[in-house]
Amino acid sequence: MNAIPSMADAPFHCPPDIVLDLPPPVSTNRLWRSYKPQSRMVVTKSPAYKQWIKAADDMLLELGQLRGIKPITGHFSVLIVLKKSSLDLDNNAKGILDFLQSRNFILDDKLCQEITLRWGDAPTGARVRLWAIGQQEVKRILTRTAETAQKVTA
Repeated sequence: MNAIPSMADAPFHCPPDIVLDLPPPVSTNRLWRSYKPQSRMVVTKSPAYKQWIKAADDMLLELGQLRGIKPITGHFSVLIVLKKSSLDLDNNAKGILDFLQSRNFILDDKLCQEITLRWGDAPTGARVRLWAIGQQEVKRILTRTAETAQKVTA
């Protein structure tokens, strides 16, 4: 673990949670498109994903949800509540996390320690809540994950 104290650990105090409303996400299966124009494969954002990104940017501006937000620069947890759709629940997280990173709400989505996805009341399609977690919380999550894995394999 990192020896530098996290801003989420005492005595530094946690920054406030970030809560954002976004449009219903694009399925992970529809985020990227690949093609071979000549001799090498090119991967690019799909038109559907580009359209979603623009809609998400517009929604954040319209709802005024960009004011006063400080990015989370360390480990974090995320809760994503989605309005029920025909998508598989697990196909909703990747596009949202990539968007959050591209718009500097988080430093890097690989710092995510815990993702909770659920169907529920999301007024615009997706409500995202992010919060920084400190080293103690990271250890707790990793211990709980290891204990669960041991129970499953036993």
